Amino acid sequence: MRRSIDSATSPKFGYRTLTVLILCAIWFVASTNVAQAGINVWTNIGPEGSATFVYALAIDPATPGTLYAATEYCPVSNCSYVMFKTTDDGGTWVNTGPPMRNVLVLALDPATPATLYAAGNDVYKSTDGGNSWRTASIGLNGAPVVLIAIDPITPSTLYVGTESANGGLFKSTDGAGTWNAVRIGLIDSIVTKLALDPATPGTLYAGAGRSYDNVFKSTDSGATWGGPSLDDVVFALAIDPATPSTLYAGSGSCVFGFCRRDSAFKTTDGASTWAAIAGLSNTRVNALAIDPRTPTTLYAGTDAGVLKSTDGASSWATMNAGLYPPVFALVIDPAMPGTLYAASASSTGGLFEIEQVCAGDCHGNGQVTVDELVTLVGIALGNSFLSACTIGDVNHDGQITVDEIIMAVNLALDGCT
Repeated sequence: MRRSIDSATSPKFGYRTLTVLILCAIWFVASTNVAQAGINVWTNIGPEGSATFVYALAIDPATPGTLYAATEYCPVSNCSYVMFKTTDDGGTWVNTGPPMRNVLVLALDPATPATLYAAGNDVYKSTDGGNSWRTASIGLNGAPVVLIAIDPITPSTLYVGTESANGGLFKSTDGAGTWNAVRIGLIDSIVTKLALDPATPGTLYAGAGRSYDNVFKSTDSGATWGGPSLDDVVFALAIDPATPSTLYAGSGSCVFGFCRRDSAFKTTDGASTWAAIAGLSNTRVNALAIDPRTPTTLYAGTDAGVLKSTDGASSWATMNAGLYPPVFALVIDPAMPGTLYAASASSTGGLFEIEQVCAGDCHGNGQVTVDELVTLVGIALGNSFLSACTIGDVNHDGQITVDEIIMAVNLALDGCT
């Protein structure tokens, strides 16, 4: 039987009283279920409990419920390196592929997500969604690999950063079949991070990890490099997808627990100049992730947890409820950017997920819109994915009527069908 309420059959309270009662009931149930469902709270989703240290993470852009996690799995006392895969958003995990030592980064082909790469002591490639792997390290001279970056327009072009005296940056134009050094102008032999201009992938930014002059720029697909800029070690590098001249760099050199004051930097002129970011200091920034739909929203994964900015890094707020730092990798669900995954390497670590849902006055104007009310009801009913059932201000008068409230409640009760 269809559950619903109707203004004609509701108890004869006044409209104002009815509105208050409905909102209070919804708010009470939603507030209770938010904590139960893990909405707006980090939840551990595996891969194998707290004995798993996750160092690298990747999400399938076409099927975001599919994730890969490169881990160090320590169930009792002996540790092993295991690649895990889930196709149901962390509900179940399978061990995929042979042991791959020291895997620190993963990358998926944006055009063919079944093709993915893992990097550690070697480069590994899979073309069947991780079911089988082969080494793809010809030309790397045995140097440990610490980064992989894929050209978003021409995915057969890849870059890897290595960590050795004879290392630096290498490039492949045949899908990791062979590698050649591209380090003219790169004075640092350890290249830890790379960011490609999404509109003009021939423009690259490389973050180095040994000296204190550590961001280099190339405008010819890595053939030559200029710089350096930024006087700090770089552990994370992210580029604004809408304004590629804006980049963020994560740093925070720490020795025996003492860290340099500035832990992150921002440039708005293509890495010519950098400014320290307030609110991120005295910690190490290991990962940066930018919301693909709203680039002024970004996240920082640090030794102290996760911080969020909604104003282009001008201010930050911690979001650590349920999370166990340090955080070494962050991934945003491309279909639902409010869903975020964090890879933890603590003794109670693993992979954590958070679904950020605004429940109530989302715009801070002292009012609740019908859209916000529908979301609130959906949370109360255990359904956090209600974007399909938002209905807007039906009367277009900027106010919520009782009929609109009832419509929102009934939509949520029906599961937005």
